[in-house]
Amino acid sequence: MVVGPKIVTLLALAVEVVLILPVLAGSAKYPVEVGPVEWQRDFESALADSKRSGKPVFAFFQEVPGCSGCKNFGKDVMSQPTIVQAIQHEFVPVLVYNNRGGKDAALLERYGEPAWNYQVVRFLDGTGADLIPRKDRVWTKDALSARMIEALLTAGRTAPRYLQALAHEGDTSHHDTAAFAQHCFWTGEFELGRIPGVIATEAGWLDGNEVTLITYHTGELTLESLVAQASKTDWR
Repeated sequence: MVVGPKIVTLLALAVEVVLILPVLAGSAKYPVEVGPVEWQRDFESALADSKRSGKPVFAFFQEVPGCSGCKNFGKDVMSQPTIVQAIQHEFVPVLVYNNRGGKDAALLERYGEPAWNYQVVRFLDGTGADLIPRKDRVWTKDALSARMIEALLTAGRTAPRYLQALAHEGDTSHHDTAAFAQHCFWTGEFELGRIPGVIATEAGWLDGNEVTLITYHTGELTLESLVAQASKTDWR
């Protein structure tokens, strides 16, 4: 199916900007290698917060100042708005420098992490134990978000849909599309985009009609179910 010229979803972009601005505003004190997250530096306090809230600890071991690879990871992956939002709200974020002494060095020894290493993220419970097995070289947005989802589910928590969508970006083998004619495609993006299993929406034109093109994950949502749920909205 061919859809007319792509129209940028300004509303979605605006929402993302609104979500991330408060985080960016308070993060200037952190170096580029770690992104604009409000990191805790007191590890024991982070564990206590995890026990109290039930949120997993997002323990980020990073070299600062770091090589170009560390800086690129901070600028690309750790500054991605969806990832920043999820870390800030779904986890207890704590930063451990892998090239410093004192408490940082003690934590490296405690967890067997090598000094002066590339970035490693470990997901811990309130006792400091790994929720999921440690994994090295998790250096892309979709790979990291998939690990974040796994940690949340292991902790008995719900993974937000926006994080699930990011995790699916790198794997399109279970993606399919469907187009729905709308009286207003902006409304279509808003309404249909809220259906669980919908990964992305795109507003456009087809045969003179306003349409919303839906990309959905076939492992989570069948076409029949999508149509049934879409029938509750203003579509034609």
